[in-house]
Amino acid sequence: MPHAKYSHVKVIILTFIAIAFPFFVNEFLGKATVLDSRYLSWLTPSFWYRHFGPNGPRQTRIDEFKIVIIDRNVEPGSTLGEFRCTHRAFMAKLLAKVAAQDPRLIVVDKWYGIVPPGVCPVGKDGKDGTTELKDTIRDISAKVPVVIAVEAFNGENIQRMCPDLHSEDLQSDEVMLGPYELLNKDISADRIRLGLASISKDDERKIPLSWMAFGDCKEVGHKAPKMWPTLAAAAAQSLDPNIMKSHNLANLQRWVTYPYTKLLPEGTFASVSALSLVCNQKGLNVDWPNCGDNEGDSKALDGLRDKVVIVGEKWVDLHETDAGVLTGPHLQANYVAALLDESLLLPAPPYVNYSMSAVWFILIFWIFYRWKPAWPEWSLVVSLLATFCMGWFFSSVITRQFGVFANVTYPTILEIIGLYLARRIEMLLEHRKKSVGATGR
Repeated sequence: MPHAKYSHVKVIILTFIAIAFPFFVNEFLGKATVLDSRYLSWLTPSFWYRHFGPNGPRQTRIDEFKIVIIDRNVEPGSTLGEFRCTHRAFMAKLLAKVAAQDPRLIVVDKWYGIVPPGVCPVGKDGKDGTTELKDTIRDISAKVPVVIAVEAFNGENIQRMCPDLHSEDLQSDEVMLGPYELLNKDISADRIRLGLASISKDDERKIPLSWMAFGDCKEVGHKAPKMWPTLAAAAAQSLDPNIMKSHNLANLQRWVTYPYTKLLPEGTFASVSALSLVCNQKGLNVDWPNCGDNEGDSKALDGLRDKVVIVGEKWVDLHETDAGVLTGPHLQANYVAALLDESLLLPAPPYVNYSMSAVWFILIFWIFYRWKPAWPEWSLVVSLLATFCMGWFFSSVITRQFGVFANVTYPTILEIIGLYLARRIEMLLEHRKKSVGATGR
């Protein structure tokens, strides 16, 4: 009988651990802390994808891009987007410098809302910042195609644009267009394209192709939204008008379904300071409006020739990805390069993801509750190895050989540990039941 009481205490302790362990991890450590541990990272899809999945765009394709960065810590404050009047004047000067170097394409990863007349001061030439930017874009578009970002609001921030709407009023693939300056007014669509800067928030590895967009708050619930291309899709089409005809991209764009790519870390694509292209001097106090037409780093300017130039800001446009923190321009460079290089993965149909997820979970349950080795620690070890092997199989075999990404839901380390503890409790209960029965006879 003392042995039965001892088993009863062990059952209580293990049950407490089984309940408290996940709670402790989520409340005090956090999911990211556990999964990012170097000891457990090999059980995460990010690890399998980055180590066994296909590589990103080839180096020859990467070399075709150049990123021009406006950085708070490098450029004067008047060049930053938060100072919209002086920023537009700086962008006009910058874009003129860039276009003079004959790049293949200029992508402006900045959106421009409508500034009412009279808000921005007028210079000696009688123009304010918006007028300067419009005139510059009109002039350079005759020589170099331009792609400009447009702001859009999703369900999370829709009330910033439409106070009477709520997050549930928009579907996951729907957005509301923000008011934007007509920088492409009366200019041919093959010279200037507009693209939504919005990306996939649930997984940055997805290459955004389109969103279903409403033009007015009153249209939501009353009119069908229109398909709008993203910045990456618009840029890729400017460089290759037939690009959407391959890899089923046209249908994916219509269905608002995104292919996947392997993101390359910050610094992979060469970048240059925006101020260095406009002025000879560097620093936060440079008087850039008075920098002459012949100023600028000649080597950096020559490096723009025949390049796809992406212009954007660094400090306000940052994204946490499996490749580390990426700036918006660097993320867009990843997307456009992947589309042009065809280094993308088509998403597997939902039924494949669901069925393979079910098979994976059934396998783990079978290891614990059908195999039932004498030592449940064997089930723990085998289930961890099975999880790794399944992850490797999807990333290294399915992804590499067939170019398909299966977004499978996998058993987490907490679930595997929970099954192990549950099996231990079950064994203790069975042992206690036998002990009590034997004493009763």
